[in-house]
Amino acid sequence: MDTKWSAWLELIDKLASVSATFRQTVLKLEPELRERKEVFGRWSAKDIVSHIIGWEWEVAHRFRMFLAAPVGDIPYDIDFFNNQAVTSREHLTWEQVMDELEAAQKELKRVNGEIGRGNLATESRFREWTEILVNHYEHHTAQLQQPI
Repeated sequence: MDTKWSAWLELIDKLASVSATFRQTVLKLEPELRERKEVFGRWSAKDIVSHIIGWEWEVAHRFRMFLAAPVGDIPYDIDFFNNQAVTSREHLTWEQVMDELEAAQKELKRVNGEIGRGNLATESRFREWTEILVNHYEHHTAQLQQPI
């Protein structure tokens, strides 16, 4: 097995692990902490989950684009994106947000299953985006474990 492919498989396993740890951390939160603002910085736990959901969908979307055809960089405003991910889910209940998190994680896992050796050889952003998502999960898991 080539090293690039085995490194990819290890990274996908790590993503599965950190996303499961995030989900477990979120599910252990006391109900009164879930939607209270500024318990975890400027956002509530629900806001953090909404933020993660936005990035899960975005990564899956990007990966589908990378699989379809060569794509150049697509610039966008990260602060705007983060704000949109949170505000677009404000009307949802905690349970709805958790259901969407599960759906987004399943979709990204499905898309990751379509990525083959050849795709990794021609598109480095699969690895880059996945590493960012892993780090993102680790950061927000630690944040949720240490309320202010």
